[in-house]
Amino acid sequence: MDKHKKFTPSIPSNIKMTEGQYEIEMALTGFKKTEISIAIEGDILMVEARKEDHDKDDFITKEFHFDRMNRNFHLNIDVNREKITSMFQDGMLKIYLPHNGGSEPEDKRRIEVT
Repeated sequence: MDKHKKFTPSIPSNIKMTEGQYEIEMALTGFKKTEISIAIEGDILMVEARKEDHDKDDFITKEFHFDRMNRNFHLNIDVNREKITSMFQDGMLKIYLPHNGGSEPEDKRRIEVT
């Protein structure tokens, strides 16, 4: 591993299955809705949060940074990819993945964060 490459932390997540859908909760404290990107590529759900102005602060010491985080999830075949939705509120991103879609993997698709 290149010692100069930054390590991108993984977004802390909880996943639960309810009747009719999977629900992913992701802790993204300090991020804005506009800084979050969700996409599907094949069988992979990709979530990334990135701050654009993180270098503007002049720290003497900086022991933590959360200017970029990401997480990928493998989608089960029973996820209806056409009906995936998300909601961001109070630092928590929730992604809803309905069951029983049986739809084939897509090349690439973006999910709107509301």
